Amino acid sequence: MFAVRDRLRSLLEKATSVQDIVLVEKELSAVQGELDSMEARLKVLRSTSALSEVVLTAERPRILGPLGYAGYGLWWVFSKLFVIR
Repeated sequence: MFAVRDRLRSLLEKATSVQDIVLVEKELSAVQGELDSMEARLKVLRSTSALSEVVLTAERPRILGPLGYAGYGLWWVFSKLFVIR
């Protein structure tokens, strides 16, 4: 976009008729507006990413012992006794 803006500025300097100047200025203002919009969006994204937080939780998988398997089996049997509909 910066290259387009620079080319339009050079065309504006070379323009000879009023109609050419008006057309180039119209395009130049559109491109400049788009650039300003992109820069504002970039500023918002940078400030948002600066405030972002990453949370990482690492847990080891549980390995059940004999009592754990017995408790899990009892829980499974107990959960099958009471079916909620």
